[in-house]
Amino acid sequence: MKELSVNQLVIEVGRKCNLRCEHCLRGEPEDTTIDVAMVKKFLKEFTYISVITFSGGEPTINKDELLECIMYCKARNKKVTIISNGTLIDDELLVKKYVETMIRRTFGTENAMKLGKPMRSA
Repeated sequence: MKELSVNQLVIEVGRKCNLRCEHCLRGEPEDTTIDVAMVKKFLKEFTYISVITFSGGEPTINKDELLECIMYCKARNKKVTIISNGTLIDDELLVKKYVETMIRRTFGTENAMKLGKPMRSA
């Protein structure tokens, strides 16, 4: 069996977004949600992944699926990052506990993009 190894893997949790940014290349949001069982099966095929990034549309719209994927990755000692607009995150402590880096993008404001500082569990 061939060993699969990647430095960074980006997984799109869904295509829905709560914002409609003019610059977005995603186009119209689709009502799709990630199949968690498929993600788990897919990740088992890799012998090495340095960082797993969850993205979307807005990945936190699919909160339950996102959390299940994050917990699966963390149980396997994987580094996890999330790319989010940050507007729907209601449990900052949970994110800090399980996610190494949160990249928050806020558009249409004075700060065109905000990058979250790396978050480490306490």
